[in-house]
Amino acid sequence: MDKTYIQDIIGQKFSTIGRAADMAWLGFGKEVQATDWKGRDRIVHEFALHLQTSWRIIDNQSDRIVIASGDMYYPISDTDTNAKTFDWDTFDWDIQGGNLYDERAENMNLSENDSRVLDVTVNDHFDICITFSNGWCLQAFISRTQGEVWRFFEPTKGKDHFVAENIK
Repeated sequence: MDKTYIQDIIGQKFSTIGRAADMAWLGFGKEVQATDWKGRDRIVHEFALHLQTSWRIIDNQSDRIVIASGDMYYPISDTDTNAKTFDWDTFDWDIQGGNLYDERAENMNLSENDSRVLDVTVNDHFDICITFSNGWCLQAFISRTQGEVWRFFEPTKGKDHFVAENIK
């Protein structure tokens, strides 16, 4: 299996986005039922992309960043981080729903988004560019010298995952 496997999402709907700790996950295609590694039934999407590297989704039409990996470490948008009552030392970014990433992901999931994948490119360093029909573009770029940076798989197929890792 090679890096072109991710091109299987071309034409698929960009269905959902979320996170588990600091790993972003994106779902593409239809909802399907799957059994997780603990034996529990879950609703997932036909294709999954897990990102553990720096990434962002930009809106090429408005020239703005829609959501980015660093948003996980900032409080939700109505928090005044300059206020004397805000304390960065006690801010817990990992509480679900308590950071800017979770807020933006929820807004994306609730929107009437029928965006589909138009193109996917992966370079020799495993940087990804996914272009969507609504003018958005996901850009993921390798930001460390070792370890897994992203993986692509089909949760219900039992196929091997394509794991991109920097091992040079």
